[in-house]
Amino acid sequence: MKRFHYLLLVGLLFSMSCTNPSTNTIDSTTQEALLLWQFKKFGLIIHWGLYSIPAGVWKGEQVPFYAEQIMNHARIPAAEYELLAQQFNPTAWDADEVVQLAKDAGMKYIVFTTKHHDGFCKFKTKTTNYNVVDATPYGKDVVKELADACQKHGIKLGLYFSLPDWHFEGGIPRGKVDTTTTCREHVNQLYSPLEIITPALEECIVQQLTELLTNYGEIETIWFDMGLLQPEQSQRFRNVVKSLQPQCLVSGRIMNHQGDYLTLPDNGNVVGYSMLAWDNPASMYGTWGYRSWQSRIDTTLQSQRQIQRLMQTISHGGVFLLNIGPNGNGEVIDYEKAVLHKIGHFVQQNQEAIYKTSHSPFSQLNENVCCTQKDNKLYFTVFDTSTSSIACQNLITPIQKVYLLNDTQQILKTNPINQGIEILLPENTLRPLTVVAAFSDNSIQVDPVYISQNADATLILTENNAITHAAFDAEGYISTQADSWKSWNIKVEKGGTFNVFVTYLPDFDDKKYRFSCQQQVVESILPGVDRMLQTAYIGTMNLSEGKCEWMLKSSEVCKSLELLRIKIDKIVLQPVL
Repeated sequence: MKRFHYLLLVGLLFSMSCTNPSTNTIDSTTQEALLLWQFKKFGLIIHWGLYSIPAGVWKGEQVPFYAEQIMNHARIPAAEYELLAQQFNPTAWDADEVVQLAKDAGMKYIVFTTKHHDGFCKFKTKTTNYNVVDATPYGKDVVKELADACQKHGIKLGLYFSLPDWHFEGGIPRGKVDTTTTCREHVNQLYSPLEIITPALEECIVQQLTELLTNYGEIETIWFDMGLLQPEQSQRFRNVVKSLQPQCLVSGRIMNHQGDYLTLPDNGNVVGYSMLAWDNPASMYGTWGYRSWQSRIDTTLQSQRQIQRLMQTISHGGVFLLNIGPNGNGEVIDYEKAVLHKIGHFVQQNQEAIYKTSHSPFSQLNENVCCTQKDNKLYFTVFDTSTSSIACQNLITPIQKVYLLNDTQQILKTNPINQGIEILLPENTLRPLTVVAAFSDNSIQVDPVYISQNADATLILTENNAITHAAFDAEGYISTQADSWKSWNIKVEKGGTFNVFVTYLPDFDDKKYRFSCQQQVVESILPGVDRMLQTAYIGTMNLSEGKCEWMLKSSEVCKSLELLRIKIDKIVLQPVL
């Protein structure tokens, strides 16, 4: 069973909207825009540019790592790389087709790479001739084409914008290429995605943002990426966005607490962020831009994987942003079209359980079951064929009716279980499968699940029955961390003094941890001997009868996103006789 913790933070936006990472006062315009964006649940991000022409190959050599960063990985001087612009003539690019593809997949908005780290602008700009209109045979503004198509088809447009610019002459000084290394050696030698923003580049960014937010209609979000920004720079870029389009959302990768929502690490773990505004950027493989030699799994398996990521994301209150990478000719490859088509079929059949929903109210649920909530209904999406029932532990509100979302006549049975209700699933049904539990009103109560004492009065806490708490910090590029501390809800029926033993697998040499419960604290240095499973005695605790929370944290936290760095096999609270 998985345990998820829902961070309880102050300053909620409206009745179901999420805490905002920005230190700015969030005005009503941004609040409304955030809520509407969160309701959308599903978007498309497109990585396409000059890097799509070499497609992961440079001078006959396959270049691993990210295809969209081939300029760095293959150590390509800017003057040599920019010659790719003379080959950029994407005759297969069809903005209407791309927008319709996203719409058919159930996506509600698109984020398009207007400028990636290589500095090539896919929009007309006065700041540089290194843009799609002035430097390529294509000669047309692809952002304008996409903006027009989005408006035509009724889908919102967001703009990805890289803050570092490897082509900009006023950027940081560049070294010389080391010809003794190969493209297969992962060395940030000439360029880095995490570069400082020089004053000259800062002015260029302001001009380009002004153009993007003036010439292409209403923009859903500016999806900033990478760079190392000073607080004053982050604030300035945010102010530019809000002054031109107050409703346009600013992504958290602007850093320094200036974003309207947080972004998980690329293809990151989804856990513990339900009370935050956040999105989850995901790729189908280990690259974002098109790579000609990419190996690809079966489209059905790929679509199932992305559907599960979609439902896991929204069950935790997030927005799922799935990537495609058109080829150098501007065409979305058949594989990605097929995957999006299969996802779209699922979304069409399950849209009631997706759009305008809120996160799962359960702190624990079957491992391959996701849950969303809307009005007086809970929606359970089941992925594993071996799952025969859904254990709704500590669901207090009586269920009026349980049925299949796409077969409302098939009523499902329930059984009472310890601390809750079990929904029995029909046999021989395909997965994924969505089950609806309907209630008399919107007040659906789910209480915490408490761990009780055994017959000998011991309490046993494990990794499986723990609640894993996430941490977040909107200051830097990485803003979330999925394993910050752990807790267990326990029920003490027979109080007294308990010896506490911890069996664990360490990821450290020696580390000091803090164990607390009922206002008592015990700290202990746990040794990391040979990274092997080991048991330590940490002392005693006096526990009174009643329900309480047992917590495990690091004693000395150097930074807010520091990992807990321990895997608990079991914590045994053994009564002293």
